[in-house]
Amino acid sequence: MTLLENNELFRFYMTERRMRSKLTFNNYYTITVKRRSFDKQRYETCHTKSFNKETYPNAKDLAEQHLEKMKSVYC
Repeated sequence: MTLLENNELFRFYMTERRMRSKLTFNNYYTITVKRRSFDKQRYETCHTKSFNKETYPNAKDLAEQHLEKMKSVYC
């Protein structure tokens, strides 16, 4: 998991990983947004979106676009 941006309330991550989809394994780009808890001790996942490399040939570009969209929504 790669931390792309960190501010006082949110952390934005992007991961390239292999996940099971029904009976096959596929490669995905996953965007994860974590929000700081109210007690400021931990971060909790508040948004996740995955893009399948098999389905979307431009999965990395889509993931980066979605990340920019989530930054504008959450920040």
